[in-house]
Order: sequence, then structure tokens, then C-alpha cells
Amino acid sequence: MAKDIIFKTFRTKLNGYVYDRHTHSVFALPDAEFEELQRVERGELLPEDSIVIAMLQEQGVLQKNVVTEIKHPSTDYLSHYIAHRLGQLILQVTQQCNLRCGYCCYGGGYTHMRVHANQWMEWETAKRAIDFYLERTDERDTLTISFYGGEPLLAFPLIKQCVSYITEHVEGKEIHFSMTTNGTLLTPEVVDYLYEHHFHLSISLDGTKEDHDVNRKFRSGQGSFDTIMNHIREIKEAHPDFMKDIAIMTTINPKMDLGCAMDYFEANEYLADSRFVYNSVATKGAKETINYDEPSKLLRRYEYLKLLLAHANMLDIECTSALMQSTRAHRMQVYQGLYQHTPLPSVISHGGPCVPGNKRLFVSVDGAFFPCEKVSETSEYFCIGSLDEGIDEEKAARLLNCGQITADECKECWNLRGCMMCMNQVDFEGMPCKADKCKVCADEKFRELSDLREICVLHEFGYDLPQEGDDRT
Repeated sequence: MAKDIIFKTFRTKLNGYVYDRHTHSVFALPDAEFEELQRVERGELLPEDSIVIAMLQEQGVLQKNVVTEIKHPSTDYLSHYIAHRLGQLILQVTQQCNLRCGYCCYGGGYTHMRVHANQWMEWETAKRAIDFYLERTDERDTLTISFYGGEPLLAFPLIKQCVSYITEHVEGKEIHFSMTTNGTLLTPEVVDYLYEHHFHLSISLDGTKEDHDVNRKFRSGQGSFDTIMNHIREIKEAHPDFMKDIAIMTTINPKMDLGCAMDYFEANEYLADSRFVYNSVATKGAKETINYDEPSKLLRRYEYLKLLLAHANMLDIECTSALMQSTRAHRMQVYQGLYQHTPLPSVISHGGPCVPGNKRLFVSVDGAFFPCEKVSETSEYFCIGSLDEGIDEEKAARLLNCGQITADECKECWNLRGCMMCMNQVDFEGMPCKADKCKVCADEKFRELSDLREICVLHEFGYDLPQEGDDRT
């Protein structure tokens, strides 16, 4: 039976709340009214027999489901975006790396992922990719070009060729260069060049020497920590203002002592001006089970609780971990979406998929096109074209409209507007099906419900997350 009115109830210690999909908003209800909506949710009371629903509908919420089609709103503009508004260009200058990190997705431990290979992008391929990009960015005032690997600095001469070519052929536009690097090849010569051309860097560093070296090793088996920290010290001494353009990327993994890593980052004077971004080891497609011990899980929850207490003005923000502070952007995004109370359109898709090409265009060493650097390069599903063929709009539209795989489920899902599922989260063979995608739905619903509950608890303690343009912490 089709659902006419779609909502989700949940509780905090103090109140019962309702998330209304139609207005994408959350509100508290007295216990009796809340319990009646829970009866409707459980199928014990028909919506048309609920006095509470009738009352709330008069106030503009809990309206009947208007969704008739699952379709991404950018679908009709995809051709224009591809022709005139390409986003970030990411060049895979090599598939080779000078490290062999234990958790690397290219290390052979994952299904459907390529492995390290002695493959290099040729200058002619890079030039064609840049030309393709420049010809399709006439509506962009800012251009962003990134270099990716493997370890991109193994192809430093090619990177310099690309930068020279771009700066010579672009006039009247702002150009941003960026790179993700393991940090082992940041010699003074390389650093001077990157600084001169205003590169934004992301350097991988997993905390203390012991925590870092257990995974991030050279091919010889030697740890890479000392080499990286020596380079960071040299950067700080030679170009201290460069550190603000450097992000420290930390992969939280089962072998690390998270507490020691966080203490190290807090105390390291060389990293004081850098921002921190943390990720967990990828679990999708892992050939071996990835398990974190209970002390590590508890510490992450404890540090996250401290951050929430700081938001509620019950703890100084200086007492929280820099790693955990990086989660603030996501929480603000959720809050700002709820704050807008935007009515539900009849044609909509869940969030998650970016517009292929319009957000990023990843070009592999051999000139194949992918929507970003995170997807599997061995999957035909994710390949959206090549330098020879251009961007295949049909394949790009298919990726953009991955919501159509589960259209019937999405139309009646309370989390349609909060879902951030990307197809890169879905484990599948060949082409994805409904069953493959639905396996991720429970995780997405759990995440969104946790976010909603968190925001409500903060509100109960008198804290409203800042709006855009507000500098409050």
C-alpha cells in the first residue's frame, strides 16, 4: 500500500520529535501527540483517522506525498554543464607509488580496484585533457586543476609541463592547483615550485612515528614518517605561510593508537596552521575484515562527545580534538538544509551523486574519464567516456540518476531528502541492481537519524548551529 504521508519519529532524553519529509523540517511534539504519530508509523492507526495529523496539516506540515518521479534536477541541464561548466580537472599522472601502505585501496587488498602499476600519463595525453577542459569551462571564472596518483610527485616534470601550459593558455581567470601527496618527495626544489604556484596540498600523515610507520612504508619496508616530518619542518622554516594551504590527511585504522595520534597533532608546532581531515579505512570490497577494537571505538565516541559539549557551550572548543573538529562542516550542512524548510517538489532525487563533469572530471593515465578519483577504474559502470570519445552523456546521466534504480523505494522513503548515497558506496558486480543499492539504505537512514537526533539535543542545550556567513564556532 502506497504511503500518503511520510514522516519519521524519534526521541531524545527530553522530547519526542518528528521529521517531516514534505517540508524537510523537524519539530517537537507533546507526548500524547507524539505517541499518536508513532501509532500511525506502526500501522496501528490510519493517517486519515489521526487528529494530530489533521491538526498539523492545517499548519502546513505532514502533507500528502507529492513525489511522482525520481529524477535528478540537473538532468535536463547536463549537456550544458558538460559543454560549458566542467568543474575540477583531476589528472592521474601515474599509477605508480613509492610507498606500499598496508590499507591502500590500490595495494591488492580490495576487489574491483586497480593495483599499483608502472603506468604513466604521457604529455600528449595530459595536453589533450587540459585542452578538453579549457574548451568546456567558458562559463567558469575559476579553474581548478589537481594532480593525482599513485604518488603524483613521481611525475613532477609532467606536472611542471602541465602548469606551464595552463598558465600560458588561460587569461582573465583564477587558477587553483592542488595535489594529494604522501609527502616523501617534497624536496626544497619541489616545495619552492609548489609554493611559487600557490598549490594547495593534502599530505598523508597518521600521527606519531609508531602509528604512521606501521602502515605507511616504502617498498623496502622502511617507515616513511621521518622523511615526511623532515620535509614538513623544511616547509615551515622556508615558507611558514605555506602551511595554511596544507591539509593533513589522517587515515584512522585498526593498527593505530588514536589517542596518541590526536595528542601528537595537538602538540606538533609545525602543524599548528594546517587543517586536519580524517578518514577511516575503506571497508567496501575489502578482502579481509576490518575491525576496530573497543577502546578505539570508545575513544572516538568520547572525543566526538567533547565536540558536541563544546557546541553546547559546556566545554571550551580548545579542549576538543582537531581531527574531530573536521566533522563540523557536515553537521552545518544538515542543519542549514533543515533551516530552509523547502517544500518537496514532485520530481526529485536523493542526494549523494554529484553532476558528472560539473563537479569533477578524473582523467586516468590512458585518457579514460571517471566522475572522480574515488571510484573503481576497472568498472565499466563508472567510466563516462574518454579523450577519444568525449563525455558519454548517457552514461553520465545514468550515474546522476542512480536514484532510479530504487525509484519505488525512494518515493516512499522518509530519508529521501537526507540521503547522501553515492554509488561508490555500493558493492556490485557489473551493473548495480536494486538489491545491491538497498543494502546501503539502512546505513544511510541510521546516519541521518543520528544527525537529526544530535542537532535536536544541541538545540535543547541552547545551541543553534551557525548559518552561512556566521563566524560562530
